[in-house]
Amino acid sequence: MSYLRTVKDGKRIPNLPKLEDVENQKLQANSLTISGYDFDVKEFKNKVLTKVTFDKTYTLPKGLWTLLYLTHLELTNCQLTEMPEKLANLTKLRVLNLSNNHLNVLDINCFSNLSNLVHLNVSHNELPYIPLEIASLRNLIALDFSYNQINSLPFTLIRLVDLKELFISNNNIKLLSRGVVVTLEKQLRLVKFDISGNKMKKLEKPGSSLSLATTIINDSFNGRSSVIPVFVSKCFNCSKVNKC
Repeated sequence: MSYLRTVKDGKRIPNLPKLEDVENQKLQANSLTISGYDFDVKEFKNKVLTKVTFDKTYTLPKGLWTLLYLTHLELTNCQLTEMPEKLANLTKLRVLNLSNNHLNVLDINCFSNLSNLVHLNVSHNELPYIPLEIASLRNLIALDFSYNQINSLPFTLIRLVDLKELFISNNNIKLLSRGVVVTLEKQLRLVKFDISGNKMKKLEKPGSSLSLATTIINDSFNGRSSVIPVFVSKCFNCSKVNKC
């Protein structure tokens, strides 16, 4: 790849490559990673990009929403306060990472055409709740809502029958009711279920033995308790329970 060069103190110093050079460099890999600077492109030369990562990029290029073959999109540390409306254009997306932004609501309309999503990461945002309509993403395998401001779990999560990993750590959840826990155990077979770092002061005791998850990550089930809750102690399939 050729670079533009300038002369300084009698020496040639390479400048940053032009955007088209960056894109051409990634042509064979069908991926593009941009970090730390902004640009605006109405149209990408490589229309078959399948993976694009923007980190600390505060102006997203218009051409992003024309990449209809994208299966993996990461928009991290981009100071997003709302979900891009044209996200719904990317119908082939399987992995979407919107972590470390300032989202305070998920516009479920943006997910209307994203039925192929299997991994969704919206951690480290300012979300106060998980929308009921999240259940429309029926193919989800991993869902990460950690480090938000969520105070409850929606009952519609039980419709995500393929879900294997659920992360809701470091939120404002104060109580997991018997109904929610039992229903999750009956409908889902979670492999990872992280509820650590919440503010639970009380757990409503379920009436049956549960096998809620193969791994329960629990650095503090209520933030302070030294007693393992009943339904965790009866979690026969648990391979790891971290005591407080």
